Amino acid sequence: MITPDLPYGAEHFRFWKFFLHHIAISWTGIFLVLSIPIRITLASMLRAFLFLVSYALVVGVLINPLTGANYLYLARPAADTLLNHFGSGIIYYINLVTATFVAFVLLYWLAKWFSDNK
Repeated sequence: MITPDLPYGAEHFRFWKFFLHHIAISWTGIFLVLSIPIRITLASMLRAFLFLVSYALVVGVLINPLTGANYLYLARPAADTLLNHFGSGIIYYINLVTATFVAFVLLYWLAKWFSDNK
């Protein structure tokens, strides 16, 4: 949601559809963490991160080249977004993985804080 590459403005249905879908994904995760008595462990966070990296490898190595697509922005950064500041080539991928890992750790700490303060 921080780096949308939308060709439509706020008056278009697809603009609102994009944000509503992505907000629903975020709120679903927050709802599940707050409503279900489950402990998110460091191991489960790392496992989820490795699943995401595996998925990104499949998309980046197989799907994007076969379809000419740019799913997960793995082929190149989107036009005029924050991803443009991640560099190019291997540095781009290193920065993507680093930013993703930092996001996972921050979300893990947030979930741990909420579960400890229930």
